[in-house]
Amino acid sequence: MRVRGVLKRSLRVQVSLAGATMLIVVSGILIAFAVFRSFRSNRQVSNLSAQLNATRLSRSIGSHFNDVLSTLRTLSYIVAGEMGSDSTRAGALKALGAPLMQYPLVLHFGMVLEPNACGWRDADFAGRPEFPPSGRFATEAYIGHAGLPEYRPIPSEEFDFSGSYYDVGKKEFFDFVSEPKLVRGANGETLWTLTLSVPIAVHGEYVGVMTCDMLLDIVDMLVAESARDSMEVDLLSPGGVVVSSSTGGRGRGTPVWETLGDAGFAETDFARLSDSTIISSHSAGRFYVLTAFTVGGSPRLMSVLVSMPLARVTSPAWREAMVFVFTGLVLVVIFVVMTAVAMRYLMRPVDILHKDSLRMASGDMRRGVSREVTRRNDEFGELGRAVDGLANSIRGMVQGMMVAALKLQEVSDHTSEQSRALTESIVHVTALSDSATASLLQFVEKLEGSIEGAQEAKSAIVEAGDSMKTLADRSRTSLQQATRIAKEVEILRELALQTNVLALNAAVESARAGVAGRGFAVVATEVRKLAERSSTSAGEIIDLADVASESSEQTSREMVRLEPQLIRAVEVINAVSVANAGTREESSRVQRMMQELGCAILQHASLAENLAQSARELELQSSELQEVSGRFKT
Repeated sequence: MRVRGVLKRSLRVQVSLAGATMLIVVSGILIAFAVFRSFRSNRQVSNLSAQLNATRLSRSIGSHFNDVLSTLRTLSYIVAGEMGSDSTRAGALKALGAPLMQYPLVLHFGMVLEPNACGWRDADFAGRPEFPPSGRFATEAYIGHAGLPEYRPIPSEEFDFSGSYYDVGKKEFFDFVSEPKLVRGANGETLWTLTLSVPIAVHGEYVGVMTCDMLLDIVDMLVAESARDSMEVDLLSPGGVVVSSSTGGRGRGTPVWETLGDAGFAETDFARLSDSTIISSHSAGRFYVLTAFTVGGSPRLMSVLVSMPLARVTSPAWREAMVFVFTGLVLVVIFVVMTAVAMRYLMRPVDILHKDSLRMASGDMRRGVSREVTRRNDEFGELGRAVDGLANSIRGMVQGMMVAALKLQEVSDHTSEQSRALTESIVHVTALSDSATASLLQFVEKLEGSIEGAQEAKSAIVEAGDSMKTLADRSRTSLQQATRIAKEVEILRELALQTNVLALNAAVESARAGVAGRGFAVVATEVRKLAERSSTSAGEIIDLADVASESSEQTSREMVRLEPQLIRAVEVINAVSVANAGTREESSRVQRMMQELGCAILQHASLAENLAQSARELELQSSELQEVSGRFKT
């Protein structure tokens, strides 16, 4: 029962391991499917991540830009004479002009004090001046100055700015940072854009503003600083943004940007960029492009469009997802390896037990179960110790059978020698009996022939008496030998019984061993059959020995009974002259007694022959038992 319980637990462990393996396979399939789906959604994840980072970037740029505008507006307000004293205005001019000495200012003095680097030129600003004076000239100057790779018309859509300019009359400030947009560029690339605007003039009067180059540099600095603080940028793929330009004038160009409402931002219609003119743009080897332009119909505003490829804006989100997937795969691999190691650790004792059982079933009992299994403290160790105990028990029984077979061989040899001696004795007794019978016949003939031969008859009877004594001695010797044979055969019978008991024990142990003990069961059956045959032969030998003993005792009794009769025959012969009439009758009786003695001797000889045959069969069975026992290696 203990072995059966261990086998059941082992089967449960194997079923659990199989279930764990199936779970691992299913988990691997699910993870592979998730990885496949994640790779398929790579673009969506990247776009969403870039949009989130672009939103943070927009907020950072807008915050910094509003701070700069607030400072510049305050300085412009002071310079315009709307607040402060003359000394304050002089200080403001110095503060505004000192760090920006290379950038001329547009003030309310009625003249534009700027170089022509951006395509601007001096103009008379009486009334509502045209600013810039020539869109065609500005566009051509921009193209030659910035070196765009290709000429494209500017979209005829106007940006919807979220703020307004500073109104001197109302003394109010407004924000000029638009909401970020996702657009499709001229080369089909998805762009993130943000528009930053500053006031140029208020009610036809110039209150002071930066030039386009100054504004581009400030925005460039803000974008670069905000990008470092807000997101990760793929600097290996800088620049390359193609922005659209216009054909100039106040007409409508061909729209080349489109709304990407499915990219994560709320779908919004771009405002018209009517009669807009790009006045400057540069990328400076960065991952974004700054484009300065004015909006037709609103010459008071100058704007900078920040454009960057959305694909270049990366986020830790995708990397974190990849790290998560990679970590999951590593954990699955580790789990698979640990499961394989555990399965090998759990299945190794089963393999060792299987190999040791096959070895012992083949007859090799020199070694038991490996110590690697028996020294374990789990169910496999318990099973190994049980099998090892069974092997030791079978090894002891086999050794006992081998010893019994050797002893049985010795007894069989001794029985054969005794049988041969008994046969020789019987042959000798038969010869003496024949001689006595011949002497008696001669005596009868002489007695019948002549009274004068009485003395010779006496001598013959005396000689016959001596022969009868010798025959009696031989019979007693045969009786003793038959008794000794019976004792030896009784020992053989006990050995056969012990061998049968050992065979039964081996059969019981092999039945307890199950499959591993089938080989032992076959051997035990053969040994039991040999033991039963040996016991049967021993019983037959004992019966024959008993019959021989009875025959020998009967012969001895007849001899003892015959001796006084022979003496009496001598007396009769001495008195033959007196009782000659009864001589023939006594002679006939002696003759019948001799015939009976001859029959007893023949029967004794037949029993001795049967005893010899049984001894030979016992010797053959002993050899077979030794051969069966020799199949085991102990």
